[in-house]
Amino acid sequence: AEQFIEQNSKQPFFLYLCHNTPHITFDAQPERVARFGAAFNPTYAAVIETLDDAVGRLMKKLTELKLAENTIVIFTSDNGGLHVLEGGTVPTHNTPFRAGKGFLYEGGLRIPLLVRWPGRIAAGTISDVPVISTDWTPTLLAAAGVQTEAKYDGVDLSPVLLQQKTLATRLLYWHQPHYMNQGSKPSGAIRDGKWKLLVNA
Repeated sequence: AEQFIEQNSKQPFFLYLCHNTPHITFDAQPERVARFGAAFNPTYAAVIETLDDAVGRLMKKLTELKLAENTIVIFTSDNGGLHVLEGGTVPTHNTPFRAGKGFLYEGGLRIPLLVRWPGRIAAGTISDVPVISTDWTPTLLAAAGVQTEAKYDGVDLSPVLLQQKTLATRLLYWHQPHYMNQGSKPSGAIRDGKWKLLVNA
C-alpha cells in the first residue's frame, strides 16, 4: 500500500486496503502480548495494536508525500467483533450490544467508522446518524466531483460528514441467507428509526 501511494502520488488515486487483522487464527509478537496481559484477550489486544501501527504507517506516508491534507481516509469494518469460541479463543465482546460477527443483532452490525478529511471534516466531530457500507460509493463519487446517472443502494453522506446534518428518514436492510460458523441461522433485518425487525429462519 505504501508503494502504491508513492507510485500514484502525482495523480488522484483510490486505495482499498483490507487487513486480515483481526481475524482467526490470532497471533501476535510475544512482546506485544505481554504488554496487554491484563486485557480481556491479550493476544487480540496485541493484534489490534499491530493493526493500529499499520494504519499509522500509511498516515505517515501520506504526510511524508504531502498528501495528508488532500486525502480522504476511511477506517471501518465489515462486521462486529467475534464474540463466540472460534479458533480456540473468544477474542472479544461487544458490550452493551447483543451478539457479534455472524449475527444481525446490533453487536454484529455496529462497526467502527472513522473518516478523516482535513479542512473539510471538523476534527473530533461525532455523529449518531445511522449509515451503511453501501453509502460509500455515492459519497466518494460526490467527493471526487463525479457526475453519474447510476442508481445506488446507498446515499451520499456529504451532508453528514461536511455539515453535521442528518439524512432523510430511510429504511436500512440486511440479508444473511446462510448458516454461519458463529452459530447464526439465515436471517434478515430492517431498521426503521429506533426500531429494528429481525427475522431468523
